[in-house]
Amino acid sequence: TGFEAEAAADPQALLARAAELGMAAETAPEVASAVAMALAAPGPPPRVVIAGSLYLAGEALALSPATWPS
Repeated sequence: TGFEAEAAADPQALLARAAELGMAAETAPEVASAVAMALAAPGPPPRVVIAGSLYLAGEALALSPATWPS
């Protein structure tokens, strides 16, 4: 997902790089939908890695506690 910061990488560029490396990836319009996409995967609750910015991590961690599986 994108993030409002001057140094933030373009999500589409990251998606293209992931594809070059043989990784499956998707983009999302904002943090809440990115987390929802990650948690909607079938199977047990996945681990979600938030990387790149403490502001981005703070935004994800500030989501409703109901967002995160226990």
